[in-house]
Amino acid sequence: MPRNHNDGVLTSDQVQKFFLEGFLHLPGILGEIELATVRSAMDEVIRTATPGEDFRFAPGHRDGKNVLSRVEYVVDKSASVRAMLAHPIVLSATEQLAGRDFFPTSDAMVLKMPGQGIAVPWHRDLASTDDYPSEVPVFIADYYLDDADKYTCLWVVPGSHLWSDEKTKIVVKTMNDGAFSTVGAKAVLMCAGDVLLHNVRLLHGSPPNESDALRRVIYITMHTAHIEWEHGPYNHEYIKAKQRVLRGCIRERARSPYGATEQQFSYRPPAAWDKGPLGPNEQLITYRYDREEYKI
Repeated sequence: MPRNHNDGVLTSDQVQKFFLEGFLHLPGILGEIELATVRSAMDEVIRTATPGEDFRFAPGHRDGKNVLSRVEYVVDKSASVRAMLAHPIVLSATEQLAGRDFFPTSDAMVLKMPGQGIAVPWHRDLASTDDYPSEVPVFIADYYLDDADKYTCLWVVPGSHLWSDEKTKIVVKTMNDGAFSTVGAKAVLMCAGDVLLHNVRLLHGSPPNESDALRRVIYITMHTAHIEWEHGPYNHEYIKAKQRVLRGCIRERARSPYGATEQQFSYRPPAAWDKGPLGPNEQLITYRYDREEYKI
């Protein structure tokens, strides 16, 4: 009998590690077929990318020519990414860490282009201030489409998600003064198909890519409905819309070749926080909800 993913997939040691260090590496999540499918879809997105609202370009550090560094709203751009968002192991891990009323918010693909990958200074992500409730973490599921070696990997400061904003500002100023500093930091080496969960308050960054390797990571941010409902930064309509997106993605995965052979995740937020139902035969028109339009 297949394991019920909603019973949890993380060990108690993994849960403790995530809450103590602020990140957790989940190896080998994407199978060979799924990884190849998503990579192919993102190859096409990259090939057709032009400067605009969803495509961020920045000057490369070698010759100053603009290179692609970020693509927003990739869930709306690809059925394969929608199916990936609904991976039952990742969703089960998310439910263990954040609670049953979790839901996805922002999504994007961040790139380190060969030889010109843009440096990312040390920082915390949005929604990571002392004013935001910390009893339930806001974190990001990072799906690695390519290997991340010492030249292209993310660097983190373990445990920094527990620091105050004041301490973080002082450390960030020091670490971003001059060349990218790795003092007190840890390199997070990843293989294609791995997933990294990282708390948005975790201090992290990466130097410019000097290698010939391409590194693509798709980021899915996870919030919790009962906290978001009271504190934002998004309004109530956004929560409803994104719960419907999650349900649509779960259906998308069930229709996929790899989804047909696995037990799907059952999204079951408590009734009080189940704000975004989806009809049995309802089809979503869009998976793209501009975050700026829904901010409080």
